[in-house]
Parts: sequence; C-alpha cells; structure tokens
Amino acid sequence: MLRIGLAGAASVELVDGVVQLRPQEAMVEAMLRGWRAQQNATGLRAATIDPRERLVRRFLSFTNEFPWQWGPGHVDEWTLTLTTEDRLAPATIRGYQTDLRLFSEYLTDARYGWAKACQDAFGAFPVPICHEWNTIAHLNDYEGSPEARPLSREELQRFLDYADDHGRVHSQHYAFLVGEDDFDAIWGRIRERGRQFWADPFRRRPGEINHGDGGRGVYWDDPDGHVLEILTRPYGSGG
Repeated sequence: MLRIGLAGAASVELVDGVVQLRPQEAMVEAMLRGWRAQQNATGLRAATIDPRERLVRRFLSFTNEFPWQWGPGHVDEWTLTLTTEDRLAPATIRGYQTDLRLFSEYLTDARYGWAKACQDAFGAFPVPICHEWNTIAHLNDYEGSPEARPLSREELQRFLDYADDHGRVHSQHYAFLVGEDDFDAIWGRIRERGRQFWADPFRRRPGEINHGDGGRGVYWDDPDGHVLEILTRPYGSGG
C-alpha cells in the first residue's frame, strides 16, 4: 500500500508487520533513508547529501552505539579525537559538527516521529547531542590560509569605493564565503537566470560545481566581466 506523508517521516520509512533479523541496524538504515528523503525534499543534491551521510556513518562507527544511545559526551570524545589525533583544522571540525547537528535535529524533530518509533522498539529515543558548549564556535571570520582568503564585506566595499574614484577596473576575481543555505539560494538564482557557471576558474568544467575542502563552490561572470565565486568551506580547510 502506498504511503503518503511527510518526506523522511518514520511512518513512511518503516515497514509495518515485518520482523527484522537485526532491528537496530534496520532502524539506522531507515533513519538515513529518511534523512536523505527530507534533504531531497528541500532541494539539496546528492553532492551535498552523500558527504553528510558518510560523516554520520563515521560517527556511528566511532561511538559503536546507535543514535538513540548517543549523548553529548560522544561528541566531546569525537571532537577530542579529531583535534588531538587527526589534527584537523577547527573549520573542518566545525563543519563535521554542523552535519552531525543536522542529523540529530532531524531525529529529534517530533514531526518525523523517530523518537516515538525508537521508544516503542527499544525503550530509548534520540536526544540532542550538539550544543554550544560541546561544539566549536565560529569565532573568526576566516580560519584558512591568510594568503588565499575571500574578501570580507568591508574590504569589498572599500575596493568598490576606490574603483568609483579611480575609473575603470580590469577584470578581477571576487570570492565570497557563504553558508549552505545561501549557496543554494545564489546558485538557484544563477540557474534560473540562465547564467553560465563553472566548477573552476579556468572554465574547463562548465555547468558543474566543485567540492573543494569538502564543501561546494561555483564560478560565474558578472555583467562587468569580473569572475565571481561563492564557496561554503574556506580554502585549505580540508574536508
């Protein structure tokens, strides 16, 4: 029987009347399917969703616990490992924590019904695990290499003011570090308006975006011939 409901809801992903040989593993796979469906419903592409799922699977492996058994302490231990053993940059760790937070928020959102499903099946339910006190705060505007960073809004405004005072400016490259939602909105407008875009500044990969440092990036031309770029992860932050 076809089920119609909220994309990603437990009621849609779980199959009634079927006895699973490994019910815990089956529940996890249903959660991940549901999360993918929920993200697809918001317009996100596989290029964004796939790395997020891999990250969650890495966290599952690290904790050796199921999502309804996770707690904030697991995030503390994982962050410590990423910092002291893997020696990842703060921006990279914060990106990982953001992806994990999104999954946790999805599971604990009552609209999707995963807490009730887990309580009924296992007598436990998912709780929020990422908080301000156990995740890395964004304290600096830019944490990558200072030799290769996007312009800040203030620097860009000063440059444009200078250009207005000194006449025509030759073609330049302007890069903007943006969040995932802003990237989706800007990239959507580029496509809606039929603008050409590239995954690289040399225009060798038309109609594509890149996934440098584990994020997303795209290039296009403005009406004055300048090369514009948006990216969701700082240059050199890893991924």
